[in-house]
Amino acid sequence: MPYNPLKTSGFFLGRRPSRSLLPLCLALLALSGCKEEKHHKQPEPMVASPAPAPSVADAAGGAGSAATRQASLAYSHSITVRVPLGSFDKHYADLRDACLHDQTLHCLLLSALVEHDGADDQSPIAHVEVRLPHDQVAVFIARALHPLSGEKPGDVLAIRQSTRAEDLSQPVADATTRNAELENYRNRLTELSKRPDTKAADLIQIERELAHTQAEMDNNATTLRDMTTRIDTESLFIAFQSIAPQKENKPVSPIREALAQSGSLFTDSIADVIRFVFGALPWVPVILGGAAILRFAGRRWKRAPFRWPWDRTPRA
Repeated sequence: MPYNPLKTSGFFLGRRPSRSLLPLCLALLALSGCKEEKHHKQPEPMVASPAPAPSVADAAGGAGSAATRQASLAYSHSITVRVPLGSFDKHYADLRDACLHDQTLHCLLLSALVEHDGADDQSPIAHVEVRLPHDQVAVFIARALHPLSGEKPGDVLAIRQSTRAEDLSQPVADATTRNAELENYRNRLTELSKRPDTKAADLIQIERELAHTQAEMDNNATTLRDMTTRIDTESLFIAFQSIAPQKENKPVSPIREALAQSGSLFTDSIADVIRFVFGALPWVPVILGGAAILRFAGRRWKRAPFRWPWDRTPRA
């Protein structure tokens, strides 16, 4: 009889399993259920895990660098304001006097100009250029756009505005570094000049180099101070344009219009006649010659009788 492993192991399909195997099967099922539960619960911490928050030092460094870049920008503004012609000088004088006399603005007048072009004076020119603190720029622009007494809100209008920012962080850093180098060099020269064994010729050379270094330091300090002023304040250029009063267009009579244009019409007509005469003169000989030829041919035609080409009859 052949060997059957299923029968010998007790797992033959036709027989019932032994009772001693039931606890073992239940334990295997429990272990498999625990494994499946662990397998389903493993991804949950990965999904729910939050992203690592940035460190305080990184956040402070990014904000500090951005603040440094923002603090090194020099702003300049330009605006063109259209005002009525009758109050053109008043608007110009109001802004100029406000910058000169209003202490709350902390305004520095850089330039002011007004120019009238002649008797008509329909297009005057004026501008005011000032330097203001950051918080006073909007106040000064609002004053430039504010209507004066007797004007409507739409009479004063800003027709062109522009803003430009220049980054001065690198020039300021270079000037600061250069100033420190020059100061260190000056201190070394000063120490050399105080040595007792310094010769007179060397002392003269040192004093000359000290004067040159001090002059360069003064120029560098002036440049650094100008850039600091440009960063701490803003430049504002306001130009004025005028609105010419509109004239009423009354209907013009056709007779009056024709009389007004009579001089130009007469001149144009004479010009047309002159053009025709000088243009026709070269054709006069040609026309006269053609007329003579036609007249001569007509006379010959009348003298000779008409004959057909095939007519061989001798002439009388």
